[in-house]
Amino acid sequence: MKNIIVKEIESINSFKSNINNAVGIFGSARVNENENYYILAKESSQLLAEHGYQIISGGGPGLMKAAIEGACAAGVKSVALNISLPFEDNVLPHDKISLNFDYFMTRKLAFSVYCNAFIAMPGGFGTLDEVFEMLTLMQTRKMRMKPIFLFGTSFWLVAWNWLQDLHKAGFISTADLDNIFITDSVVDVLKILEGSKNG
Repeated sequence: MKNIIVKEIESINSFKSNINNAVGIFGSARVNENENYYILAKESSQLLAEHGYQIISGGGPGLMKAAIEGACAAGVKSVALNISLPFEDNVLPHDKISLNFDYFMTRKLAFSVYCNAFIAMPGGFGTLDEVFEMLTLMQTRKMRMKPIFLFGTSFWLVAWNWLQDLHKAGFISTADLDNIFITDSVVDVLKILEGSKNG
């Protein structure tokens, strides 16, 4: 196990020079191609890629596949961070670069190192794990502050209200919420990203 983890960390560091201006897109593997969030993820990825952002997502199906497809439609080679799972196919038939991981902890490390911002589409345990990992790294100053976009107001509103309750209870600070944005539009994402770049 130790040797595998060391090799995966080494691959993250050696590949870093290939990453530039990247946005990580998380989301459920269980969303079908005809569903609204799949279409939104693909369109959002394409628009970001057309504006010069490199797209990084997982190598699985669902919203990860949508993100890879969107970048491909823009003519941009995306990066797929694959994880070995018994119930997901990590082989995506699109123009992309793939990195393979056996462990979630090193895969999440890659996301934290490579991405300047994160978009969390609707998802389950895996998506929540990735979102809260990044929030924890920023809260503890193990990673610099980066915007996290909770994409899909109707889906994320309960989670957002719960975070507000945590704040009111004193379990998290105002600063912990400063870089979280809930939205339904990739145009809003672009405005914030471009604004922070120009600021």
